[in-house]
Amino acid sequence: MAVIHQIQLLLAGVGGGKALKEFEDDELITDDDDGRSDQEEEDNQGGVTYVPALSSLTSASASELFSATDNEVLQLGHRPRLLQAALNDFDGEMDTLVDLFSKTCNIYKQHHDEEEEQSAASHIAESLIASVNDKAQFSLYQFWPELMIELGLLKAEDKKRKPCADLAGGLSILIRLAENKALTREQANFISAFIEKPHKELSASLSSLRTRLLALTYNYR
Repeated sequence: MAVIHQIQLLLAGVGGGKALKEFEDDELITDDDDGRSDQEEEDNQGGVTYVPALSSLTSASASELFSATDNEVLQLGHRPRLLQAALNDFDGEMDTLVDLFSKTCNIYKQHHDEEEEQSAASHIAESLIASVNDKAQFSLYQFWPELMIELGLLKAEDKKRKPCADLAGGLSILIRLAENKALTREQANFISAFIEKPHKELSASLSSLRTRLLALTYNYR
């Protein structure tokens, strides 16, 4: 409830800044050890990254999607029908969706110079957000605060919890979503409320991404 109260104060100040000063500074987390496990297997003979073949799949379940490695998830980004079927099959906890979005942010960053792969990662995120919007049990104050925690832009009530998503990849994904009009006005306002406020995590190296995302979210108003 404390997190929701903070967010309500923050959103009340969108555009006017009246309540922003009441929103406490977010905690800076600099520990690089986020506990993520390796997602790729190396061929013992040639040292070549092994990517499981999914081309023969004709269906994909939610359990397969949410337990997949980064490479497997990325391949599903190129298979929109399979991806959508897996999302439609999902009836679990919201944290699982947040984890998938976090994984997508990291995938995007890993393929920073590969437009085709970045487009696939963006498609995964767009399909995921559409799925969240279709599920009545997940409100604005549930999925998006958890995503902000994953990106390190909101302090978790559990002080031991660390952000797992790459922030540069996350901002880039959100830019793609905004460009494709994949966000609702409420979601765009929610995002801008967090990134227009000075924040330790939004360093100078991310200023261009932050500026671009702000401009796009302001267009929703």
